[in-house]
Order: sequence, then C-alpha cells, then structure tokens
Amino acid sequence: MEEIYLPEYLDLEALKRELYKYNKKMAILISCTKRKLKYKAKAEKMYSKSPVFRKKLLLAQKIVPKEKIFVLSAKHGLISLEKEIEPYDLSMKQKNKEEKNQWGMKIVNQLEKIFGNQMNEHLFLVLAGRDYYEPLVKNEKLKKKILIFFPKNFGNGKRHQYLNKLLNIERKSKQKKS
Repeated sequence: MEEIYLPEYLDLEALKRELYKYNKKMAILISCTKRKLKYKAKAEKMYSKSPVFRKKLLLAQKIVPKEKIFVLSAKHGLISLEKEIEPYDLSMKQKNKEEKNQWGMKIVNQLEKIFGNQMNEHLFLVLAGRDYYEPLVKNEKLKKKILIFFPKNFGNGKRHQYLNKLLNIERKSKQKKS
C-alpha cells in the first residue's frame, strides 16, 4: 500500500507550496458525514450540517476550483458537489472488507470516467479518515496518486482543531494585508 501523508502545516500558503511540489493537477476528495439534511439537496448542501465538512469544503475551495472537488459517499461513491441526492444512513464503518474494496473499485471507475486520459496527470488530495482512503490507496491504478491530508492518528476532534487552526491562520494573514 502506497500512502503519502502530508505533514502538518501552520498556514495555508505552506500547504499550497507543498502541494504544488508534486507538479500535478489536483482534485480533492472529501468524505461524506453522518450529519445530513433531511431532504433532497445538492451534495454541497446535504452534508453542510457537519462543521468539519464545511471546513473541509472551505479549505478545498482555497486550493482548487469547485469543479475539482468531490464527495466520497459511502452510498453513492464519488459525487460532484452539484449532484442532488436523497438523505441516507450509511457509513464506511458499516461495510465489511469486501464491500469496502468494491466501493474503492467503484471510486476508481468513477474517477476514470470523469478524468479519462488525464487521470494519470492528477493527484487526489483526500480529506477523509482511514475507512475512506484505505480502499483507494490499495488500488493499483491510484498508486502514488493519493495524498492523505490528515495524519493517521487524527480522529474527528483533532481534524476539527487542525482545520480551525489552518483556516484561522489564513484569515488572520488576510486581515494583516488590508
């Protein structure tokens, strides 16, 4: 398994510099969340009840254009922010090993469909936990194409704190420039 973890950074600009070192096109994959709206909505809104999802989305939008941001849905696979979906109650934690592997293959097929011949030119920054990125990094077609944003030992609480820190520092630096 080829896992590439990004080190922690104190500011957004250092993170961007690190990402650009890879000299590849970038797309960002954000995991779905348990907290959802109770009615049909675009994916961007469906998961907006989750503060961590909102922060991941905000960070992603500071790195790539919106059309290069996708949600890793336990039910639907890879979905664009604009796709309308119904609420559901499924997480990767509920899937067994075989189901996770099948889900990972589904994601790879969806990425190939979206990016076609350009898939090899892309890196995919994953803003998700182990249950979501493991089925992807195990796939040979994504070898050395997955960058994992959060360190292994980061649970939801630490992810939330890290995103706060990263986004707050970015906001403060903007205020100083004014």
